[in-house]
Amino acid sequence: MAMYKDILRVMWRVLTLSGILLFISCENGVEEASSSYVSFEIANSQDWNEVTKGQELNNVTLRSSGFGVLAYYTEDDDWSQAAFATPNFMNNTRVTSSNSGKSWQYAPLKYWPHNQKDKVTFFAYAPYNGNLAGGDVSGSKVDFEIAQDVDNQKDISWSNSSTMNLNKNVNAVNFTFRHALARIGFAVKASADAVSPLREEITMTIKKVTIGYGAGATGGFYTSGTLDLNNTTNTPAWSSISGSTSFSLDPANFVGNSSSGFALTSENSSETQRLNRDDAYIMVLPQDFSSNGFRLFVEYEVSLLSKNQSVDYHTYTNRGFADVKLNLEANKTYIIYINTDLKSISIDDISITQWDEDGGSVVIPGIVPEI
Repeated sequence: MAMYKDILRVMWRVLTLSGILLFISCENGVEEASSSYVSFEIANSQDWNEVTKGQELNNVTLRSSGFGVLAYYTEDDDWSQAAFATPNFMNNTRVTSSNSGKSWQYAPLKYWPHNQKDKVTFFAYAPYNGNLAGGDVSGSKVDFEIAQDVDNQKDISWSNSSTMNLNKNVNAVNFTFRHALARIGFAVKASADAVSPLREEITMTIKKVTIGYGAGATGGFYTSGTLDLNNTTNTPAWSSISGSTSFSLDPANFVGNSSSGFALTSENSSETQRLNRDDAYIMVLPQDFSSNGFRLFVEYEVSLLSKNQSVDYHTYTNRGFADVKLNLEANKTYIIYINTDLKSISIDDISITQWDEDGGSVVIPGIVPEI
């Protein structure tokens, strides 16, 4: 029987690579192997359709970019006993939807092992990255790098559901995604008394916002790390964290998209206003700045108009800064509130919220392979 079992294992490894049905000789007859294909669902959901961040995980970007699945066939061993160097069942398989999320597809189609004792372990991340197959996947770990240019930054999420040691009796493989990064945004307002008695109008135009470390704000934030998908907790398992960089937002990232910058005046800017666009949060790896802090620099231009309005604007540029002490945790949004009297800059408040109301899960109705 041991030799018989070994033969079946070899046959399964070879035939499942082509996604075809496996037929097994059993006693004097022929028994068809499991014809159930592997399908996926994502549970504990909320509606992500209103999320507008272009690079983050939401229903719109997930449909087109898809998510990646790593799956490991371990025969009758548990995952903990037979961790593989590379995925041998699904090696970074891309799962997408072409019909607005009504169904989801992947190829080649995979079928559950016939033997009920044989197990497959699944891990998933999003959005899909075609460069992860092979060399960039070690065990269940995925390498990730933060782009310095905010316009090129990508979100990364991982599934924290228990999808280990599954067999053909499961209805579907359930994934729940959580954000593995933190994101930082900014809001600004002018003080109500920010009016000069000698001037009719004061205008402050924010030109650039930079977060970094030290006097020059040239570094301080991590640039890369390795995310372990073998993780059923709500906290991402990052390792091999390295690098040091700063991040900046400029007028192209500001609300209003004015090439001159974000303008505040003493007449109409006493209400708090969002500075960054919804698709221009700064994505960062989790990092603890609660002790040493990081520095926020705001470059701005101030224009003064005399009361008789016969004198041209007097304009000068300046740069203000404030030190911010925060423990930047994954799956959270940090909004830093910048206050100004239209002559100087200060930090008024910092709000910290869950990235998403329910902690970051998203629903997918179910993956229906195109057969």
